[in-house]
Amino acid sequence: MNAGVFSHGHLLAIGTPAELRRKYVHDLEIELHGSRFSGGFSKLLAAQPFVLAVEQRSDLIVCRVTSDTQASDIVSVAVVEGEIFGEVKVVRPSLEKAFRQIVNDVSVGQAFTATMVFETDTPNYGQSSY
Repeated sequence: MNAGVFSHGHLLAIGTPAELRRKYVHDLEIELHGSRFSGGFSKLLAAQPFVLAVEQRSDLIVCRVTSDTQASDIVSVAVVEGEIFGEVKVVRPSLEKAFRQIVNDVSVGQAFTATMVFETDTPNYGQSSY
């Protein structure tokens, strides 16, 4: 299935959802679920070159990282520091995030309307507008 992003009759981007996410979204989130993390751990993670941002809640740390980062990069820092966690979850970017990035790339400083159209196997086409 292909998706195309149009604005005012102009095609801004086209590709499969995976291709659009890969081309326009350059980060992902890695979540560490645990019972308790030390206060300095989130600061240590934030200092890593592949980490863009860190959010810590009592039993959850969310790291926004570059798209080439592996979960094992975060896990190895946690293990070395003696942090205890139960689950690691990699959250891939959504198609909506890619759509918003495409629109942002084109609409810097101006009001902008765009539509995403999905090619399907049926005669009815899916559509999403922002």
